[in-house]
Amino acid sequence: DLHSFPTRRSSDLSLKNFLSIAFMAMSSVLLTGCLGSDDNKSSGDTEIIVTKGAVVLCGGSVMDGVHSSLYYLDFEAGTSRVVNSDLGTLANDVIEFNNKLYVTGSGSNTIFVLNADNFQLLDQIDTEEEMGEIDGIGPRCMAAYDNKLYVTMSSGFVGIFDVSSTTPVFVNKVKVGNEPEGLCLDMKDNVPLLYVCCSGSINGQPTIATVTLGSTPSVSSFSNAAIRQPMEVASAGGELIFVRDEGYLDDTQVQKEAGIYAIAGNSAVKLIPDATGMAAAGYDILTYNKPFGTTGNPTYSLYNLNNAYGGYTGFTLSGDTSSPVLHPSLISIDPNPYASIVLVGSLADAGGSPVYSGGSFVNRYQGNGTFAKTYPVGDNPIAVTYLYKTAKYSEVVKQ
Repeated sequence: DLHSFPTRRSSDLSLKNFLSIAFMAMSSVLLTGCLGSDDNKSSGDTEIIVTKGAVVLCGGSVMDGVHSSLYYLDFEAGTSRVVNSDLGTLANDVIEFNNKLYVTGSGSNTIFVLNADNFQLLDQIDTEEEMGEIDGIGPRCMAAYDNKLYVTMSSGFVGIFDVSSTTPVFVNKVKVGNEPEGLCLDMKDNVPLLYVCCSGSINGQPTIATVTLGSTPSVSSFSNAAIRQPMEVASAGGELIFVRDEGYLDDTQVQKEAGIYAIAGNSAVKLIPDATGMAAAGYDILTYNKPFGTTGNPTYSLYNLNNAYGGYTGFTLSGDTSSPVLHPSLISIDPNPYASIVLVGSLADAGGSPVYSGGSFVNRYQGNGTFAKTYPVGDNPIAVTYLYKTAKYSEVVKQ
């Protein structure tokens, strides 16, 4: 089973402990349910998890002076609304943990804390004040586990914050590499591990760091010449990790060699050759491919670790002719094993080119790629987390 504690995971996160989903959380990749699976259907008065909706982080537009914002997609009402429009500039990630929403503000060096029920701002902390003027620069991506929030910083550190109360309290920092971005958590032999993509996007030297957590965290690093700019990571039980590589821009400013690598020990194999975005859940990795500087429609791929669908296959979005995704900015699979939800965020289109200010939206699809709903959102949707409730299976079926 794929793992990585997004809202989610221990070495074998099964349905029975999905009810305690808040004990782990993370950002960029989502893992626990199976795409389009009916294996977890129940009956009668069994309590199940119901996905109420999703919170989408919109990065905004610096050039147009548009601040980052949060939108709530209400799946039950079929509506979307802005719930916070003042998250500074260049917000980068959002996760839900212990009924709170955490947002990283890269441009303002801030971590925002919001109530996940009413979206009220509860607190915010300045990461420069907490970690130092250099080390606290640029909070990027997050994961959470055991009342600790792990935040990658552009400075090369992962900041560790205690989030057992409303205000995050800085407790430690770990140097992991150059320009860390996506991260995920997993268990191996009952030891929590943190995997971090150190992109090296400015200073070079890209690596994937493994942090063994504990009172004194230790760090080891892996690099491979083929992996030029690692950005997102998912894990499978601490034995196998999957890394999305951004590749590089050629002399004509066209993105090349982006894809998904499977890494085991010191070996790396390109699993999906063309992928500029990634989501994961259960045994599935779902990707889109729309390289920067290219024209044409995006393509999608699905890889199953259990070799279902032949292992690696194409994936088709259908029925969205009224609002087609031409410039995808995010892709996500709801980890709820009772749901069958894929979200794809898109920038607006102007003559074949993406528009970063105005017209962005998120499409919801069923697990088989069939279109369900379009939700208007703020500029540049880049991250998503899901909100849940419990209900009796019989009541859900009647709806």
